[in-house]
Amino acid sequence: MKHIPVLKDEVKKFLNLKNGDFLIDGTLDGGGHAMSLINELGPEGIFLGVDLDESLVDKFKIEFGDYLKKHLKKFFIINENYANLENILKRNNLPKAQGLLIDLGFSMWQIDSGRGFTFLKNEILDMRYSQKLNNVVAMGVINKLSENELAEIFYKYGGERKSRQIAKLIVRERKIKPIETTGELVRIIEMVKRRRGKSHPATKIFQALRIFVNSEIENLTKILNSLDKVVDSDGRAVFITFHSLEDKIVKNGFKKMAEKGIAEILTKKPITPTRDEVLNNPRSRSAKLRALKML
Repeated sequence: MKHIPVLKDEVKKFLNLKNGDFLIDGTLDGGGHAMSLINELGPEGIFLGVDLDESLVDKFKIEFGDYLKKHLKKFFIINENYANLENILKRNNLPKAQGLLIDLGFSMWQIDSGRGFTFLKNEILDMRYSQKLNNVVAMGVINKLSENELAEIFYKYGGERKSRQIAKLIVRERKIKPIETTGELVRIIEMVKRRRGKSHPATKIFQALRIFVNSEIENLTKILNSLDKVVDSDGRAVFITFHSLEDKIVKNGFKKMAEKGIAEILTKKPITPTRDEVLNNPRSRSAKLRALKML
């Protein structure tokens, strides 16, 4: 499946990179954003690409490693969580960056990973971005947490209005047989929710599980709290979110930094895709971009 970077032109505009700059892509994914920005750095530029999913890191190295060697002064491709960027910079004796991109969109490559990210295939309920860094799997969450805990996860991270009904049915069904696959979970969800419009009944539940399993909200909060240790003065940070909880956290994080006088918000309101982009890439529909400059 081809990876199409979201809001590509807007990312380039707000990062405003120059020759010799140091760019960090904290969510490397398929490399779409990174490869559209690297030419802005020039031959004296430095690039750091980070992704928690080791398979995406390996794929990027194979596809683009030779190109980076020819076109950049230095580059680093690291399999780790973007939340740890402050420590990554220290370990590699790297300075603060002039540009940081965090794209919180779910990777299209992971749909084919066989880890249970999609409700369109019947797979084991795993949902970890990294097979080595996280012991929490979706199957364990579904089969071990209480009805109240499940309902809270579904509502908090997925905005699922029928969270309690779905959680109650999950607990009832797992007493008969453990819920191990995406297909089994989808069947239970569809007993509560009927399909309406284009959205699949399982969309919000799968989103909530993915966010919980991978501690996505905690990671986002951590990078926002350490942004002044990662991005240099006059450097810029761009965040792309895909649901309201993420956007709210980024918005509030930016506001706190602006109130402290350590950053200037560049986007009074979030930037959203044009109608043409949504038509060409429906996945971009819910994307929101926020940017700030460190002072």
